[in-house]
Amino acid sequence: MRVCVARRLLPEPTAMWFLLDRELAEGDGAEQALSALEAITQLTEELRRRLAGDGVDGIDGAFALYERLRATLDDIPRARLEEMRAEIARLERWLGDVLACLEDLRRIKQVVA
Repeated sequence: MRVCVARRLLPEPTAMWFLLDRELAEGDGAEQALSALEAITQLTEELRRRLAGDGVDGIDGAFALYERLRATLDDIPRARLEEMRAEIARLERWLGDVLACLEDLRRIKQVVA
């Protein structure tokens, strides 16, 4: 159950509560609730730990960052975002090619040395 709660908590918060409610009705409510609350607590602590590593102040800080990013991206036309995504994909392929060339040079250097 912990995995289900953790996976559902992030993308759609209301889905998690429906999941908990459904599962509590199927078994021992207190035992199920404790297990579910433990899973939520563990997920929350893991999120806080990861966010702190990125300099974000907890879940509130992550939400504020999300709101800022969304407000910024809302001002950029969708076509421009698609152009940027395509350019990033081209750059990623180019960097992959460069890496392959460097690996070839490294192998040649080992053979020649």
